Amino acid sequence: MNPRWFVVRTESRAEYHAAEALGKDGYEVYLPRLRALSLGTGHPDSPLFPGYIFLRLDPDISGWPSFRWGYRVLGFLNFSNDIPSVPDDFITALDERLRTVNGEEGQWQRYQPGDTVRIVTDSIRGLGEVIQDGKTSDSKVRVILEFMGRAVSADVPRENIWPPEYEPIVRTRAPRRTRGKGRPIHLPNQAAPAIA
Repeated sequence: MNPRWFVVRTESRAEYHAAEALGKDGYEVYLPRLRALSLGTGHPDSPLFPGYIFLRLDPDISGWPSFRWGYRVLGFLNFSNDIPSVPDDFITALDERLRTVNGEEGQWQRYQPGDTVRIVTDSIRGLGEVIQDGKTSDSKVRVILEFMGRAVSADVPRENIWPPEYEPIVRTRAPRRTRGKGRPIHLPNQAAPAIA
């Protein structure tokens, strides 16, 4: 018996789901994750290789698995129908390195005093200057920004700080067309509909 590691491609943002589903069905799975600020995923980490996981099996004995649609897997990484394996020592070294990095607070953006950043919150959108960064990935960043014509300092959550070139998408609501119960709103300079 000679099980080997192979790279499996997953659907977009389905790495956690695929790893869990394959693991429940008895497959040996490795999803390398980096502790990092991961917005909107519900996970305290992010896949190191987005769209890919590792699967260990012996295709000479068990054959190549056919993935159920529920796995959210696209197939094995292959080159001209050749499916390469990944050496065990690579997976071991990768896992050891990730344990070290994740034990040191993982990967997160650190700021230096004087860095220009863009602040995007529900109420504030603008540029600011970093005064002091926090000591952990969960701590806030102290910035100075212009607010109502004055320079003020504020402690801003890290997830609300972006590079200065970032342009936030501003979503606007469509104007209301009725006052409820199907009664139309007549705007100024708009003729009322003729009643037949």
